[in-house]
Amino acid sequence: MNSLQSITPVGIVAHRGYAAAYPENTLPAIKAAVDAGVVAVEVDIQFSRDGVPLLLHDADIGCIASTNNKVFETNIADIKKIAICEREKCAGRSTDVFYCTLDEFADYLRQTPKLQVFVEIKQKGIDLFGAAYVIMQLEQSLKNVREQCIIISYSADFLKNVHLQTVFPIGYILTFWDDKNLKEAYSLQPEFVICNHTKIPENTNFREFAWQWLLFEITDCDQMYFYADRGVQWVESMDPVKLLECLRKNNSDEYDI
Repeated sequence: MNSLQSITPVGIVAHRGYAAAYPENTLPAIKAAVDAGVVAVEVDIQFSRDGVPLLLHDADIGCIASTNNKVFETNIADIKKIAICEREKCAGRSTDVFYCTLDEFADYLRQTPKLQVFVEIKQKGIDLFGAAYVIMQLEQSLKNVREQCIIISYSADFLKNVHLQTVFPIGYILTFWDDKNLKEAYSLQPEFVICNHTKIPENTNFREFAWQWLLFEITDCDQMYFYADRGVQWVESMDPVKLLECLRKNNSDEYDI
């Protein structure tokens, strides 16, 4: 299925995996996206109280599990005992899905060497443990899959350290579309710039920029093609299968496959 996406002008990134149908930032969500044919996923990294990186978007573990625990207040051994069950996706059925550490995710990446991963480092982890510690953990966990990973963040200062200290490509997430943030992007010279598409001026020509663009919160096929026509290389969605089906149909019509 990956070859199908390769003949299109835009790549699809699974936002936290196939998060529209599976608990986000879990191996089942990521595997489902890969099985559907995506070539890239985005995951979020938080840190446990004892400094272990794991896939999680919010500091509040209870956002996707029946617990009031905060990730920074809970050791990894206790976090690993908590079963995940997003309320809408697991209603009326039990689950044996558990939180995934960055080491466990790296093991999966070694088995899927063609998968590209945007690894977002959340600011709270940087604030609590410091950039040096976070970078050390990334280097250790991802040492065998470096070529598959792009480190992304809203923090320009953190990305500067990543660029200076590692070989990881970087992606800068724009907090706002304004002169300050774009100036930071030009200063960083990242491989990718990432932005919520709703923040972008309508007439933007993305081909004028030196980096690749990744736009997130893409929810339908018209949005995907709108931005692809304007030079965006990547779009990110929690329902990547929906967008893949659009590409599949479009390619079938255009290439008669």
